[in-house]
Amino acid sequence: MRAIAVLLSLSVSLCLLAPVWAAPATPDLSTGPGFRATCASLPRQAAQLRGAQQRQAFAICRDVELVQHVATFIALAEKHGSGGIDSLSAAERLMLRAELTHVRDELRTVRLVLEKLKLGENAGLMLKPSSWQLDLNNDAEIKTWERYFFAIPRRGHSLFRLSMPSDDPDYYAREYQLDAAIRIDQSDIAWALCYHYFAESLMETIMSYSFSTANKIELTDAPGMQRANRLMVRGFQTSDLMRRAILAEKDDDHEWIANPQQNSSVFPLPLDAIDFKVWGTLLGHVIPLFEGKTLLVANPKAGGMLGNASKICPPGYGLSVTRFYDQPPRHPVEQLNLDYLATMCQRVDPAHQASGLFDFMVDYGNRAEHEQGAGMAFLRQMLWMN
Repeated sequence: MRAIAVLLSLSVSLCLLAPVWAAPATPDLSTGPGFRATCASLPRQAAQLRGAQQRQAFAICRDVELVQHVATFIALAEKHGSGGIDSLSAAERLMLRAELTHVRDELRTVRLVLEKLKLGENAGLMLKPSSWQLDLNNDAEIKTWERYFFAIPRRGHSLFRLSMPSDDPDYYAREYQLDAAIRIDQSDIAWALCYHYFAESLMETIMSYSFSTANKIELTDAPGMQRANRLMVRGFQTSDLMRRAILAEKDDDHEWIANPQQNSSVFPLPLDAIDFKVWGTLLGHVIPLFEGKTLLVANPKAGGMLGNASKICPPGYGLSVTRFYDQPPRHPVEQLNLDYLATMCQRVDPAHQASGLFDFMVDYGNRAEHEQGAGMAFLRQMLWMN
């Protein structure tokens, strides 16, 4: 990463490189040419957008553009990098922070558009994500993994797995719905908004810290942590609103997430009534926890990191998640230990009751032991549904 000039080029690798097409009168995100023409014709400023359809297209095009930007950054960093973040010069760290700032600001721009987006009758655009085929890393070639990057996996209950994108065309023909189409409705707007809240919260958390002159990661923007907490809460609240909106839907037209009475859905995971109930139960535990209304109290049956961490609090006390955001560690690498976690302990009282999250986790831990893959299937559902 010594080539600063190369890194500087990352900050301007934002435009979708595409042929010139006549801009469609109505945004078209269901074909390759239509997608490129639509994205190229949109205003760069959100304030200049007109109508719900243009706002839908803006949100999708800017998100895809950000994916391309990040993929280009990663590709060039891998090509020119010679070590980890500790080996970066001061100038390179400033450039990295500028890139992170760009990602956060782009997420915020789209999030603000989504917050105000209210669909009228027949205003939802039709999407065909498999047609969005782009040179994501700007190496002048659209490889197989890029061609199918936005394609939707086939519906089913296959186990959760993490792996690098495949370059095998047969894999995508076998495992993906290459003709999948979605008609956007208000619950889909909420689904996208959830992910923006969570991603922006993560970026605010990361950017609350900087490298100090002593080469330590140091808290430099404490209010950023509080912003991160508020965004996280909004994300969980929006997820619950989305769940309720999906259950209330009566139509059945190219759905993304479908309720148990809808059949026209391309969502990779079929959801039944129990799934929606579990989804609501989980949010019922998580939302008050991140609002500071409940505490994580030790449960002798709980295992793992959270279970062990909560047991450091004395009887009658529990871990306060919000204290991590309100009183973040100044030097997290050195301070994220049991001594710091003890500062997050708070007395249980009528205003700060014990959370039921641990009992929920124990129940699903037991299911994972008795049902092969149940734990991973549940995790996959939560990741897809946010």
